[in-house]
Amino acid sequence: MLHLKYKILDVFRKSILSVDIGSRNIKIVEGKYHAGKVLINNAIIVSTPLGTLYDGKIVEGEKIEQAVSEVLKRENIKTKNVVFTLESAGTISREIVLPWTKSRELEQIIGFEAEQHLPVKLDKYILQYKIINKFEEEGVRKVTVLVVALPKLISEDYFNLGKNMGLIPYYLDTHSNAIHKLLSSKTVVNDSYSLVDQTIAVIDLGHQFINVTVINRGQFEFSRLLNNGGEDVDMGIDNLFNLSLEEAEIRKKEAGDVSRGTKPSNSTMLTDMVRETITGWLEEIQKIFRYYTSRDTSNVINSICIYGGGSNIEGISIYFQKFLNIPTFKINSLNNVKFNNNLEEISISSFVNAIGAVIRK
Repeated sequence: MLHLKYKILDVFRKSILSVDIGSRNIKIVEGKYHAGKVLINNAIIVSTPLGTLYDGKIVEGEKIEQAVSEVLKRENIKTKNVVFTLESAGTISREIVLPWTKSRELEQIIGFEAEQHLPVKLDKYILQYKIINKFEEEGVRKVTVLVVALPKLISEDYFNLGKNMGLIPYYLDTHSNAIHKLLSSKTVVNDSYSLVDQTIAVIDLGHQFINVTVINRGQFEFSRLLNNGGEDVDMGIDNLFNLSLEEAEIRKKEAGDVSRGTKPSNSTMLTDMVRETITGWLEEIQKIFRYYTSRDTSNVINSICIYGGGSNIEGISIYFQKFLNIPTFKINSLNNVKFNNNLEEISISSFVNAIGAVIRK
């Protein structure tokens, strides 16, 4: 199970808080997982205090504690059990093929193999694993295991963050694992696209990172983290027009539809700059896709789902589709996520990681 656990609690039928602290915004979800669905009672976004988070690492915990605590008080949220989900370049993952054996023996083998495959001192990391495939090769049963190592200091910081806010830390999840739990083979996206028998690339267009996760018929294949994101656009606008990053964030919304051709006659400097930045992202994403399809001749990506702040750029899904020649759409709804009636106007795209982290499996 790919959770970095803190404390075992019986919260399967109780509401929990799921907190996704990004470099730009903090996404907070209150809900529970029951009968195959995530039931959401509250979904809130608050700005991340400037300079308090870098690469998933908490730099100034007190400011984050204050921001989250104020929201919980204002919204009268009483739930105490909390999970955190994060992504960090400091997290190391490897897929390892091993002979099939009993769980206890498998854990011992993974511990030994991890020392051979991971270029770190494991005593400074928390190690977790997840079986992503079972198969037989030349009469021998084998498993492919995803091994994830997260620095202990990061885990301890999130644990202390929860405790200092008077909450009960339950587990720490990763974005890739959260999205995999949410997008099973039974999931239907946007009321029409079924994931049955589909291989999809789920792309989180975050502010600091772009996370690419490939899911094949509901089974996790692999994920890769790109050191690119929405801040690339902000910095480009900043350099182009000599604006502050705050002003660039506002100006970004004026870029218009980036999908209208490569260099349309009515194109502006702003639109061209945003399009050029997105093209850079796509070139890196294309390399990941080539790696995946080169591993096996049967590997193919049927479609792309995008979410996160970058997915709000006008025309970006169409531009992705034209560049990669793969059907692409933004996640607007999921059949296994139900919002409280008061939350009908909420954009699910912003909360995907936090919602997926509610699921404990």
